[in-house]
Amino acid sequence: MEKRKIVVADDHIQTAINIANFLDFSGFKTFQAYNMNNVVELCKRENPDLLVIDIKMSGIINGDCNIEKELPSQKILFLASENEPKKAKCRNSFGVISKPVDNDILLDRIKRILKI
Repeated sequence: MEKRKIVVADDHIQTAINIANFLDFSGFKTFQAYNMNNVVELCKRENPDLLVIDIKMSGIINGDCNIEKELPSQKILFLASENEPKKAKCRNSFGVISKPVDNDILLDRIKRILKI
């Protein structure tokens, strides 16, 4: 069976690396992006099953989801620090996970989103 693909995007490079390494170890194929240009490029090229992205980096403004303009059918799971917004008006959003990320919560949420 082919591994499910996930793009992990955070402008804090070490956060993206840590999450991607955990997801690789958990059986996913991951790609990392550190800016929005890379996110859009990777998602269009790799067609991932899920995008896990820092909410601030994604371009959320007043709760509106600007990333959907570039990636209208992409499933999205947001990551947010304590002082960042916890809601996004995105059709394809599957919620927000708080940072620092609890790996067990992240893995459980991803499995539910991808129905595995």
